[in-house]
Amino acid sequence: MEEILNEIELIREAKSGNEHAVFDLIEKYKLYVKTISRQYFLTGGEQDDLIQEGMIGLNKAIYSFNLNGNANFKTFAKMCIRRKIQTAVKSANRQKHKPLNDYVFIAFNESEEDEELGLVIPSQNLDPEQQFINKQQHEKIDYILTNTLSKFEKRVLQKYLQGYSYGEIATMLDKGIKSIDNALLRIKKKLLEVQ
Repeated sequence: MEEILNEIELIREAKSGNEHAVFDLIEKYKLYVKTISRQYFLTGGEQDDLIQEGMIGLNKAIYSFNLNGNANFKTFAKMCIRRKIQTAVKSANRQKHKPLNDYVFIAFNESEEDEELGLVIPSQNLDPEQQFINKQQHEKIDYILTNTLSKFEKRVLQKYLQGYSYGEIATMLDKGIKSIDNALLRIKKKLLEVQ
């Protein structure tokens, strides 16, 4: 019973912005994330991609858990982790997003004032029609990255693509983890509008 009370207190602290509490909860549940992610396969991705999606699900569970309800956090967290991973797998398997999944991000301009992000299409022996479609998709995504992302979103995306965790990005940009998560969700939404 005392462990449950400690967990509820950790969640309460995490929701109030205590990053140490968030870290403690993530450490406590990361084994569940790894275990659940092993049950799935991500087309065109790696196991680490599924673990990252599971961590996003865990992060959402922490911030959306109802402290006044009768639910068990462990059960709720597992459900959120599983749903986030399943959503990623379904999204990766959808053919309509195939052009997005084929793009690879490349180097960044290191200048703080002009943070350009570039995209390339993997070289493949595609028929002319597919090359034309890929070129159009590339132009749309390039337009979104250069003209619709805010400076903050560009900085978040740059750090994310460099492999930094949400917590590390939040620290570097002096923002909360939830701000980083929200920025990445906005970026993803803008990129999905290309379809």
